[in-house]
Amino acid sequence: MRFKNILALFSVFSIIFSGFVIAGEGETGNEPDSVGIAPQPAIEEIYTHIDYGFQQLRPVFKRCCFDCHSNETEFPWYYKLPIAKQIINHDVEEGRDELLFEGGFPFKSDREPHKDLAEIKEVIEEGEMPPWKYTIIHRSAKLTDKEKSRIIDWVDSSLAILENAGYMDAGEVEHQH
Repeated sequence: MRFKNILALFSVFSIIFSGFVIAGEGETGNEPDSVGIAPQPAIEEIYTHIDYGFQQLRPVFKRCCFDCHSNETEFPWYYKLPIAKQIINHDVEEGRDELLFEGGFPFKSDREPHKDLAEIKEVIEEGEMPPWKYTIIHRSAKLTDKEKSRIIDWVDSSLAILENAGYMDAGEVEHQH
């Protein structure tokens, strides 16, 4: 009888103790793996921080990118001309398929968010975006050197945050192209 009481008491303590361990593990995904290791920030927190930086640059993106990379396209007067309409529709459809900015970061695309950032940096550095055929007619859409620098700085700091938080491997974006 005494053995059964000890066994029952041991079972109760085991269940209670395991309940604390189970309830305390994995609730937020931010628990350290061992003592002295800082918890990993939740990806939503990181995305919010990166989006804040994007929102600071949003006027630049809106002026230079939103006509093709959003559902907020402002069609020009010459859109009514059949050939122009066909070219514009093609470019807008291609831009929207590639990346949509208007919802903020993370952007809507078929890539992972850090790869979107790397792609933005690449097309800015290469001078591919905004396209020359767009900036010929829309001169205000041409990025200044200062704007390019601000965008690249934002991308670099965003990628560093993602890498330092463990959401991408070191050097991962350099090897994607």
